[in-house]
Amino acid sequence: MTSLNNVHLDKEQVINICDDLLFEVENSKPNKELLEALKESEEILSGKIDARKYDSVKELIDDLEKDV
Repeated sequence: MTSLNNVHLDKEQVINICDDLLFEVENSKPNKELLEALKESEEILSGKIDARKYDSVKELIDDLEKDV
């Protein structure tokens, strides 16, 4: 994962970048759910866990509805 910790931008540069965004960033601290999703994606990419696979859209939707 790429880190932006060492990128040095002044206030004007940040404002110019933000003007180009299509959304407003309200909270820069990731919540628990996002952190868990990022960890899961890293585990899938590394092969530690298998990605979910579906044979049909109905099967995908049924599985998504279980998570709600």
